[in-house]
Amino acid sequence: MNGAPAALGVQRAVVAGESFSVAELEHRANAHYAAHAHEHAYVSLALTGGFDEQVGARGDRVTSMSVVVMPAGVAHEDRIGAHGNRSLFVSLAPALRELVEREPRSWSIVHGGAPARVLLRLYRAFRIGGDDEHATMQELLIELHDALAREDRGDVVPARCVRRALALLESARGPLRLANVARECGVDPAYLARAFRRYRGTTMGEHLRRVRARRAAALLTSTNVPIADAALACGFADQSHLTRVFRVELGLSPAAFRRLMSNPFKTSR
Repeated sequence: MNGAPAALGVQRAVVAGESFSVAELEHRANAHYAAHAHEHAYVSLALTGGFDEQVGARGDRVTSMSVVVMPAGVAHEDRIGAHGNRSLFVSLAPALRELVEREPRSWSIVHGGAPARVLLRLYRAFRIGGDDEHATMQELLIELHDALAREDRGDVVPARCVRRALALLESARGPLRLANVARECGVDPAYLARAFRRYRGTTMGEHLRRVRARRAAALLTSTNVPIADAALACGFADQSHLTRVFRVELGLSPAAFRRLMSNPFKTSR
């Protein structure tokens, strides 16, 4: 692709190739981008801050380590949060857009998991720079396609008990037991476990681990709170517990993650 990706916000750095372009974008706090569409499909990873995105009647909130998959030509509206937003933005030429597009073309947001891990690795390669890392980024886009395919549950409608379980997991601050969640949802634990796996592709314990890791990531990038305090605030037993989960979910330690996120590019290149 020639030139920088067509994206809103301030470009802090950009790498442009024949088939894809990568940029680090910064959006000011409380900015509002009215409904707009992009010529090329793109995928983005929220690094810091967040925003609310609306596509037609559907909407979702993007926070640190959320992945947005946007097909070409899909109109969407964005409202940036009070802490602003910094994102990795990967624009795909038509030759590569099938890596993230499905039929029918659909917008989606994946909160954490394998797609976020892949894009975080791509971000690190982007920061290193050079021809070797450009090749690495192209390979990682193929890996991203596979990760997104595993996350796709678009043909599965969540049962009411699964929706309730998701809400409980999102709001949980302390330990949760399957039996207690099932009782709150009014169903048998075995039924809930099977229904949840069918819809999410993970167990409830794995989903809760992902939720807490994302919550900690957002806290580490938006505040100067010590890592040990962040661990307790997000429901982990201690800093060591947070570190173990972070390595599984994001592939690096909380301290390394904070260092990476606290040093954005200052100039375009």
